[in-house]
Amino acid sequence: MRPVILRALVVLAAAACRAAEADPASDALQQKAELCIRSQAPAAAAVSPNPNDAVSFLIDGLCAVEVERAQSYIRNTQMLAGWRADSDRPDPLIAPGHTPTPFEQSRIDAAAATAAQLKTMVVDPSTGELNTPAGFNAPIGGTGSAMLTSLTAVLSQTARFRMVAASAVLAADQASPHR
Repeated sequence: MRPVILRALVVLAAAACRAAEADPASDALQQKAELCIRSQAPAAAAVSPNPNDAVSFLIDGLCAVEVERAQSYIRNTQMLAGWRADSDRPDPLIAPGHTPTPFEQSRIDAAAATAAQLKTMVVDPSTGELNTPAGFNAPIGGTGSAMLTSLTAVLSQTARFRMVAASAVLAADQASPHR
């Protein structure tokens, strides 16, 4: 009975996953996480009371670092892209076509400085961490849509990793002579 439930989880997780844009660093981190999951699945299946616990043990324990790095890379890459897109938008409070007041000019200058600093930020391709240069002090506003986009991507990737783990645990469970 439990393999049927786990297979249903695999099918649902596969349906929840979206195709991601090609990104070699993201692909490499994802492959490292999946390799860890597949190689550690027999050990997780052997010590876990059921397949669902084995999947959780793989994702949250044995391969947590690799999974977190892959998720951090996607989350931070998408948030940075969102912040950069937001910083390129004109200030809606400043009417186009007129000479800006000193206050409006200070907003325009601050937005340009933020956009310039955002261009210096990078996502580390080996850890997924967001790296800012020394002296970075740009205020980042309008992050709601960027955060929602990155959260959606991470949830999709989490579903993918759980699908890989469930498949690997099922394979290990079927190969085990004790079960």
